[in-house]
Amino acid sequence: MTSDLFSDSVIENLGYYVYILVDPRNNKPFYVGKGVGNRVFAHMNDTVTDETKVSLKQSLIRDIQHDGKQVEIYIARHGLNGDEAFEVESTLIDFIQLRNLSNEVEVHEEEKQLTNIVLGHHAAERGLMTLNEIQQLYGAEEAEITDPVIIININRKYTRGMSPEEIYGITRASWKVSATSAAKATYALASFRGIIKEVFTISEWVPVEGGRMAFNGEIAVDGIAQKYRNRAIASYMKVGAQNPVRYVNC
Repeated sequence: MTSDLFSDSVIENLGYYVYILVDPRNNKPFYVGKGVGNRVFAHMNDTVTDETKVSLKQSLIRDIQHDGKQVEIYIARHGLNGDEAFEVESTLIDFIQLRNLSNEVEVHEEEKQLTNIVLGHHAAERGLMTLNEIQQLYGAEEAEITDPVIIININRKYTRGMSPEEIYGITRASWKVSATSAAKATYALASFRGIIKEVFTISEWVPVEGGRMAFNGEIAVDGIAQKYRNRAIASYMKVGAQNPVRYVNC
């Protein structure tokens, strides 16, 4: 089946990008490429429409599809120019090849993990994202916030695949908040990379260590959750703001 394509809005914002194709059966990357527009989808689409293609890459894609699965696609960096895309692509290929060599010898699992304390340049805005995250980032409708809410940035705590309950755990604590403003907020919006991931009804705020506060609450009812979840909040955030907390209508 042919993959979905990016919308014009997504393409305009992506610019040049570098992508990684991953085998979902073992979570291993097998191809790194660069491109613009809908280049990232060409490998899968060509495999479907032209069975004469017999490269190792195409053969692997067919094997994945024959197993009833789909290739996983990650955008490693975007918003690049052509020269930058070449550099990122080359670096990733070198790194993955080096990593594969290291896996041929016995290495403790902890030593296989990167130990970077600081994420790469522009990682929050243009770092590793799934296709769904790219679509949400540039294709999501802007939220119209009419309720008193507190927006909490969870960029540093959120990981892909978290359940609503896990998102609640990282959103509720612990923050330096204005007691007056926080008390007026009915809902907490958990924001990751400018997209609302989850919505929580706040029942109370309680003090925690270091003079910080945490809220107790629950996942918002469907009507409220659907109103805000997966909506963009760029217009409500100050560019360059360091404070992970933002009040609206409070």
